[in-house]
Amino acid sequence: ADVGEYIGLLAIYVNDIINHNAFISSIGILPEYHGLGISEKLINKAFAVAIKNGMKSVSLEANNNNNRALGFYKKCGFFEEKRIGDTFFMTKNLLGTAPHQVN
Repeated sequence: ADVGEYIGLLAIYVNDIINHNAFISSIGILPEYHGLGISEKLINKAFAVAIKNGMKSVSLEANNNNNRALGFYKKCGFFEEKRIGDTFFMTKNLLGTAPHQVN
């Protein structure tokens, strides 16, 4: 990638002042950059931003056909709350969270 070129993104909402639950609405890395730890850096930054903004948990949705993403989220400490159709609803408790190491 050239300097200043985007290779990935993560979008997170940290505005739930009632339930203190952040929501990751999007995460993606260009395929040629998979396996380099970029997703781990992005998600750890998202956890830090959520904690800084008083969030106690973070949730996301994932398609059950995306095994790579589901495996990554589980390694990051997310657990499945429920399934509706092809969608997994996953949550991670942020209380006592340190930066997560993904192998």
